[in-house]
Amino acid sequence: MDLVIGNATVPAGTYSLWTAATPAGYQLVVNRQFGQWGTMYDSKRDLVRVPLRETSVTPSVERFTIAVAPQNGSGNVLTVTWGTKQLSVPISAK
Repeated sequence: MDLVIGNATVPAGTYSLWTAATPAGYQLVVNRQFGQWGTMYDSKRDLVRVPLRETSVTPSVERFTIAVAPQNGSGNVLTVTWGTKQLSVPISAK
C-alpha cells in the first residue's frame, strides 16, 4: 500500500528512515537503501525528504521512540521522540 508522508507519496516497498537536521529544521528522509548497518547512509538513494514539525516534551524521554498514532481528523501521525524533542509528520494510506 502506498503512503502519503507529509505531502509526499511513498510507493509500497522497503525503505530505511533517517532524520536530518538542516538550517530550516528537521527532515524525515525516506531512503531506498535498507539492511545496512547503523550509519551507512547513502544520500544518492533518497526517495524523498519531508519537513518534520518540532515540539518539546516533558518529562524527558530516555529511550529513543518511534510511534504511529491516530491524528485528529483523518490519518495518523508519525512521531520520533528522544530527550525533550519530538519530531512529527502526518502519515496516511494513499
